[in-house]
Amino acid sequence: MQFISDHKIVSAFIIIILTILLIAVGNFLYLRFTGENVPVPDIPREQITIGSGPELKYMILGDSTSVSQGSDYDNGYVVGSAESLSEDYTVTHQNFGVSGAVTNDVLTKQLPESEVITPDITLVAIGANDVTHLTSLKSIEDDMNQIVDKLKERNPNMKIVLTGSASMGDVKRLGYPLRWAAGLRTRQINEVILRVAEQQGITFAYIARETGPQFAKNQDTFFAADNFHPNAAGYAVWTPVIIDALNQALSE
Repeated sequence: MQFISDHKIVSAFIIIILTILLIAVGNFLYLRFTGENVPVPDIPREQITIGSGPELKYMILGDSTSVSQGSDYDNGYVVGSAESLSEDYTVTHQNFGVSGAVTNDVLTKQLPESEVITPDITLVAIGANDVTHLTSLKSIEDDMNQIVDKLKERNPNMKIVLTGSASMGDVKRLGYPLRWAAGLRTRQINEVILRVAEQQGITFAYIARETGPQFAKNQDTFFAADNFHPNAAGYAVWTPVIIDALNQALSE
């Protein structure tokens, strides 16, 4: 009887392992053959000044979305938000975002490179790659707090906006169960970054909550050819959320 019981346990274990392997292979093939790569835009890295009115220095740190991968740079939320701010200010903006960056890259690479400017307001658009890289929540929280602390050291009066991760559970390129896992990770990471924003007294632009449902319902409309990054229409959905958060930060 014990032999039969052990045999059933081994058989069940083998079935579970094979199922996991099949799911993993299926998701790998889905990722490999769904969508095509889109280039990283060659964006201006110098300071750009537009508009009229009181001077406002605007800095951007972040990942591929900050450089508008999946679309032209002029269609992204950095240019769109700078143009919106320029209606009331003389805006000097500079972008240090890099495709593929995780939170620690902002802390260790982008912040040191950005010391050439002392901004009045900074947008930190990071989090999505921490979802896919399985960065620990503690590391994200520690790094994000250090980012904010270092920005405040540079200018104690600086306004800071964090976006957190986009809704990775609604990314077209991801199959199931990866979408479910990515959605869970998105919520966990955004809870951490939102907590940092609340404790630090800064603004959180809730990209995932505000735009995720639209991306989920319009996947053929809002994704680029790689089925991962937003296209021009997708960035147009994000931009108002960024603008509202920047205006909120400036009004506080």
